[in-house]
Amino acid sequence: MSAAANCRTVGQERKEPTLDTKVYEFRVDGQLSEQAREAFCDMRIEEHPGGATLFCEVIDESHLLGIMAQLRTLNLVVVSAHRVASGAL
Repeated sequence: MSAAANCRTVGQERKEPTLDTKVYEFRVDGQLSEQAREAFCDMRIEEHPGGATLFCEVIDESHLLGIMAQLRTLNLVVVSAHRVASGAL
């Protein structure tokens, strides 16, 4: 079994999308460390000059709060976090 198969962001209890799942975009200042990339391996990550954007399906409010806490724990400065159209993922 690969490491990616065991990858799950903090607060994410189930992997299957549900009707209530929302796609969120998290913009962070600066580049992601290898540790941050591993912590968010189940997210789509786009690097750009001066920062990065992470996209993921958020199951519920506790999952969203878990992601925000994990970003804070990794000392990432969140520039913005908001819902986007589900086609963005």
